[in-house]
Amino acid sequence: MNNTVKLGLILAAISLISTLLYRYVIGFDFMLSWKSGLASFLIMIVITILLARKMLRDPEGERLGYGEAVKKLFLAYLISTVIGVLAGAALFSNDQEMKDTFKEFNIATQESGMRMGASIAGASEADIEAQLEQHREKVASGEIPLPTYQYAWSNLPLALFSSAVGAIFLALLLALFVKEKETQYA
Repeated sequence: MNNTVKLGLILAAISLISTLLYRYVIGFDFMLSWKSGLASFLIMIVITILLARKMLRDPEGERLGYGEAVKKLFLAYLISTVIGVLAGAALFSNDQEMKDTFKEFNIATQESGMRMGASIAGASEADIEAQLEQHREKVASGEIPLPTYQYAWSNLPLALFSSAVGAIFLALLLALFVKEKETQYA
């Protein structure tokens, strides 16, 4: 159990370092992009597998089976995500620059989706621009609401719940790579 907590704290520290890098070095535009999300996800998966194999397998104890690996990984991810969600809310809840970037990013994503959908449907460029202008007016008037700011303290319960669900899925998947293989002599 001690190594599970250590793994969770190490993953939380890595998450905090990357959050601070986005905040003070890299910038919010890249933080919100899909490239950043994919890169962070893959790096965290590799680090988790390597550290979990080293920390959760006990050479003197029983073999680490799939079920035990799931439990330990879930607890480690739960610790990591709770700390990460709280740190993200503490860092970004009152950050107006991040709020503006988040709003611009969501508007650009919606417009990009509308443009792609309209071009697939065969709309002309003039029709697409007219639809986009109509969409901008609806957003400005508040008729089309933007997604809620993900780092607001009011979103903390939902963020914790979705993090727990994500931790379950990651634990189920990564336990396949962390568990010890059965031997014929076991």
